Amino acid sequence: MISRKASFKGLRNLKLRMFWYKPRSACKKIKSNPLITNFIVEKCKEKLRAADAKLREATRKSSEIQRKLEQVGAREITLGSERKREMNEEAIAKQKEELEQQRKSLAEEFKSKAVAMEKTS
Repeated sequence: MISRKASFKGLRNLKLRMFWYKPRSACKKIKSNPLITNFIVEKCKEKLRAADAKLREATRKSSEIQRKLEQVGAREITLGSERKREMNEEAIAKQKEELEQQRKSLAEEFKSKAVAMEKTS
């Protein structure tokens, strides 16, 4: 009498053999029929063409985005240098105002000392 384990093992082996034989026989049928083979080849070519078109479109968009990114980077650098120049101009204007105030105060101080010297002389 065959054990239950052995019968399951035999059944499994039989299923594995059937699994492996089926595709081979299906491949033989496909290879033997040139219409099916040509149909499959044409479908594959269509899919490849569609994939190539999508790839070209993605590459075009990618290069366009890269170009725009470079433009944004260049503009950012330009704006940064403009902002630095503006900050420098503001600092220079502020320094000019401070120097003008110091000049006025020194001029007033000089006048007051000159008047004081005239009174003493």
